[in-house]
Amino acid sequence: MEQAASILSNHLGGKAFDVLRSHTSDTVRGWAAFVLGLDVSLSLEEKLVRVLSLADDSHFGVRE
Repeated sequence: MEQAASILSNHLGGKAFDVLRSHTSDTVRGWAAFVLGLDVSLSLEEKLVRVLSLADDSHFGVRE
């Protein structure tokens, strides 16, 4: 998951989280959480605010 998120983050740049979090695939939405974790430019507070949208996901794997 972390490696896929890293590759996608490098490819998509700053829009990676928004692109991935709205994908129809739960696996891809899960990568969005890892993209946040890897983003050293965000503070912990910023990461927590952004990850809230995934905490309400319909799939348990994304929520976890």
